[in-house]
Amino acid sequence: MTERKFTWSYSALTSFETCPRRHYETRVTKSTREPEGAPLIFGNAAHKVLENRVERGTPIPKVVQVTAADGTTISQTSKGWEGMVESILSRATDDISVVTERQICLDDRFIETDWLSQTAWVRGVIDVGLVGSTKALLLDYKTGKRKPDSDQLKLFAALAMHAWPKLERVVTGFLWLKTNQIDKETFTRSDIPNIWNDFLPRVQRMKQAFSTNSWPERHSGLCKNWCPCITCPHNGSYINA
Repeated sequence: MTERKFTWSYSALTSFETCPRRHYETRVTKSTREPEGAPLIFGNAAHKVLENRVERGTPIPKVVQVTAADGTTISQTSKGWEGMVESILSRATDDISVVTERQICLDDRFIETDWLSQTAWVRGVIDVGLVGSTKALLLDYKTGKRKPDSDQLKLFAALAMHAWPKLERVVTGFLWLKTNQIDKETFTRSDIPNIWNDFLPRVQRMKQAFSTNSWPERHSGLCKNWCPCITCPHNGSYINA
């Protein structure tokens, strides 16, 4: 059996910090399946609609609707989405490129490598953005409740400045599709050391768990009704396996 190699992403790191055991079962061994609820399915559908609009010019439907396996349906108007896309595309020039679903993968020396490389260390995906010679605007679509997250924006900025070494200034932001709002933060190349100094201790704790195969459960208010790990004693459907 191929030995697992330690890699991380922002979502993996926050998953681990929420509960190591749940992260281990759902994302490392994948022995427990994370349920695909309607919010997740809707998020994927909205991302695809916007990706197709930016890349292919495919019209955005007036309503995006999905139904999960449990029958839950989410239906949302796309009002404002076209305007957001047009605002981005209109700023493209010969010197400013549009990027969409841009995968960035770095090795542990902070050098960009292939997404599936054996040297992969950290991964991130830029949903849409504009990249010029020294400046970039990089955005992430969000379909849930507005909840700004500076940490994710910091990581996106650092990844971008490693992927495009000539960038000196990067604006990263969230596009909130429910409300057509945007939250942005600005970073410069001089911020890179501080960004990694913030992340590396957290990543080291995650790597330590991986190296020692130690994944203790962490009790929270989500355990009883929302966790799929039914062999954990904090779960409301606990099964003593």
